Amino acid sequence: MKNLDQWILVVIACIAVIAPCITTYLNNRHQYKIALLNTRFQRNINYIDNYFDAVSKFIYHNGPFNNENPAYKSALQKLYIIANEESRNILNDIDLVLMNPDNWNPTTKLNEIIQPKLNELSKNINKRL
Repeated sequence: MKNLDQWILVVIACIAVIAPCITTYLNNRHQYKIALLNTRFQRNINYIDNYFDAVSKFIYHNGPFNNENPAYKSALQKLYIIANEESRNILNDIDLVLMNPDNWNPTTKLNEIIQPKLNELSKNINKRL
């Protein structure tokens, strides 16, 4: 009987050592996943903010005839990576409007053309987040 008691004590001691290790591992893995999701979410928010900022600068500085074009294109490509298919179609429409030189005539009301598309993009991106 003494021998059996010793084995039971050894098993309990092993479990007492292994259980906290398993708990710590599972906890750390869960915290890593949360941190990864937070990082991805923050990156997506930054891409969205950068895109809308680049669009406003692009429009303010006379569109395709200025030096804001590379910043706008870079922001567009980054947002394109995280966008779903519907948002990509809206982004393409916005890009076509902005790159069309006819839309930059003083008689054309660019704001009336572009604003509904930007609103649609905002709603679509908001659904995704």
